[in-house]
Amino acid sequence: MPAAASPYAWTTAREYVSEHFRNQVRFWGVEASYAFIEQPQTNGVAERFFRTLKEQIIHGRIYRTVAELREAVDAFVDLYNEQWLPEKNGFMSPSVTRASWYAQHGMEVAA
Repeated sequence: MPAAASPYAWTTAREYVSEHFRNQVRFWGVEASYAFIEQPQTNGVAERFFRTLKEQIIHGRIYRTVAELREAVDAFVDLYNEQWLPEKNGFMSPSVTRASWYAQHGMEVAA
């Protein structure tokens, strides 16, 4: 559980404003930061990640079991976090970018 509020944002869709969701987020120590209506760029990073995920491991492939699909997703997420070098991160991997953000704010990276 994080020691301080984490820098995440989400939309104002119903599932994110339900009491259950807000209680769960509060329990995790995450501070709500809602996206602005009609400002899609606030959700663009997440949308781009899912587009890349689909392009890399979903489109054009057939998985025989859910376990096989989960294994492919887990492997891609590990690859993405450790080796992908997006321009928006200054060509640093997401793991390095995250560690740098936490270090700048005097916090340890959550496991």
